[in-house]
Amino acid sequence: MPPGTVRYWSWLFAALDSREPLLGVYALLAEWRALMDPDTALAVAQIKLAWWHEEMRRLAEGAPVHPISRYL
Repeated sequence: MPPGTVRYWSWLFAALDSREPLLGVYALLAEWRALMDPDTALAVAQIKLAWWHEEMRRLAEGAPVHPISRYL
C-alpha cells in the first residue's frame, strides 16, 4: 500500500488488532480490481471471475483455497 494513500491512512489509524484483517481485505480488493482492468482479455477475466465466484462459495462454506480468503 503506497504511503499517503487513503488506504494507507485508514490502515495506519486502524486499531492494532484490525490492521492485519484490513490488509487482507485490501489485497482481496486489489485482486478483484485487476479483473476490471481494460487490458485484461475478456476470456481471461471471465475465467478469473468464475474462479472467484467459486472461491466466495468455498469461503462461505469454511473451505477457501486462496491465501487471502483463507486468512479472512
